[in-house]
Amino acid sequence: MNRTQIAWLFGRPFFGAVVRTVAPLRVYGRDRIPANGPLVLCFNHFSWLDPWSLGSVTPRTVYYVARQEAHCNPLVGPFIRFFGTSSVRRGESDRE
Repeated sequence: MNRTQIAWLFGRPFFGAVVRTVAPLRVYGRDRIPANGPLVLCFNHFSWLDPWSLGSVTPRTVYYVARQEAHCNPLVGPFIRFFGTSSVRRGESDRE
């Protein structure tokens, strides 16, 4: 088990409780997510709570992609890196 999987092992129940406390959440199609093998989930979110909502109800480890500025944020950066989030530079070529 890698560091990201361990983070989600403890983070999923915590964020699930936070999400259920803050807002009601209905999940449709969870049964369509395969137990293993490749999978890409694409979604547009409106708040910082949305990615954690998705991660708390998805039965698999979620690896996110976030803009580079989020990784540079002193409050959010270390936290999202702990959960294995990759960064992307928007509006320019990113081949690293």
